[in-house]
Amino acid sequence: MTDFLPYNRYEHFIARGRAAPAVPLPREQSNLQRKVRSMRG
Repeated sequence: MTDFLPYNRYEHFIARGRAAPAVPLPREQSNLQRKVRSMRG
């Protein structure tokens, strides 16, 4: 499996405002957590 597939699937659901069915890559996960913290912070 290639790295971009889970991420693209995750982004696809994010764009629709839904919960992602697949866990993103660890690198992307940390980036998203940083975005969430900045939004809440």
